[in-house]
Amino acid sequence: MLASLWVLTAMAATVTFQAGTGAYGTTHDSYIVGSRSSSDANFSTEPWLFADLSDGDNGGAEVRSLVRFPDVVGPGEGQIRRGSVVTAATLVFTVDNEGGALGIHEVLEPWDVDQVSWVSRGDGPWAAEGAGPPSSSTKALTELEASTDGLLSFGVQVAVREWARNPALNHGFVLVPLSSDGADLHSSASPDEAARPMLVVEYTPSEGDTGAPDDTGDAVQDDADTDAPDDNTEADASVDGGDGGKDGAGCDVVGGVAAVGWGMWGLAVGLRRRQRS
Repeated sequence: MLASLWVLTAMAATVTFQAGTGAYGTTHDSYIVGSRSSSDANFSTEPWLFADLSDGDNGGAEVRSLVRFPDVVGPGEGQIRRGSVVTAATLVFTVDNEGGALGIHEVLEPWDVDQVSWVSRGDGPWAAEGAGPPSSSTKALTELEASTDGLLSFGVQVAVREWARNPALNHGFVLVPLSSDGADLHSSASPDEAARPMLVVEYTPSEGDTGAPDDTGDAVQDDADTDAPDDNTEADASVDGGDGGKDGAGCDVVGGVAAVGWGMWGLAVGLRRRQRS
């Protein structure tokens, strides 16, 4: 009886996106205000992000914050190749003024960082003002009971995993307050470069993918990752920041080798790989 053993070896990597670090750190972020006087105002150049159900500086209006890392998926060194398997993803903020409960939701509509406001995405109105559902996901990716000073981490694997399959789905996140005890966070324009928002992703690269729109890439494993548990729990991450400004390019990569093997004995052996769009 014939015997065969198939072994697949792939590079496991961790990549960090943060304004001012490396080649792909461009970060778009802004807070948006629900008050009548500021609902069409843009705050994308401010060094702060806010999340508050009743903001005293804005007449008791609700304030939310948007953040997007547009260069997550692509063909460059330091980007995640399309079709890769995302095993963990953490969105990290630095809190300067602690507050109450917060939720992070995936944004489902495109928006222009230089024009976005409570009522407008830039090219048109939000389907729901304040980037609420259906402009964003109804269910939070992660909810935290409170925000304390220092690093604040949200698990966002569910969203980033889908971006690796289809980069066009990347519209970032909206930080939604669940309390009138508001939180103040550093934005990507913060003079403290290490305190700027960052996205930390662990993944296994796809095979032979160029990152081009017509190249789906071959995933390194079958459908097992689609059954992974939801990551609605807080994850810890801490990565040093770098030099640069709000739109500075940035991404640090740490690579390690992970070997994954399947053995099958019999007359015929096959290893199935799924091609993802």
